[in-house]
Amino acid sequence: MANWNEAVILLTGYASGETDFATRCGRLSAADMQTLEQLAVRIGSAMNEQQSMAVLLLEGHSDRQDLPGMTTEQRRASELDASTKRVASAYQWFQARIADAAGPPDCQDQWSRILLVPNAFGAATLINASPTSEQQRLQNRRVALTVRTLNLSTFPEPVETQSID
Repeated sequence: MANWNEAVILLTGYASGETDFATRCGRLSAADMQTLEQLAVRIGSAMNEQQSMAVLLLEGHSDRQDLPGMTTEQRRASELDASTKRVASAYQWFQARIADAAGPPDCQDQWSRILLVPNAFGAATLINASPTSEQQRLQNRRVALTVRTLNLSTFPEPVETQSID
């Protein structure tokens, strides 16, 4: 039977208009930054283990766009743009760190046993549907990371969800 294991990390706290993953990481505690770095190394280790695999699902999210004078379509486009930029930046960050651990991907920017899957959701899946404070908006602006590994050592908990603010 396959030994799949999963962990989920939510990186919340993006400022309004902020999309750069490294900039957001710059405000993390040393322990939280170490968690992300270790996650990349763990994913990269799949290339060194026979019959192992790692999948990283990256999800970019936005808060609602509430600027007056915008049409519904403009608001949705703005929300999708912010989440797309967040997930693209996180993808590049992880790709670089995984390459440090696993070696560079092939000419198509792929590894044989590692899969990175970026998705942008705009404001479709809000943590706070009707935010009433900047703190709630910060929770909505996030990148969610779900890592699933096959035949690698297990995470401390079978399914671990960790929120990084």
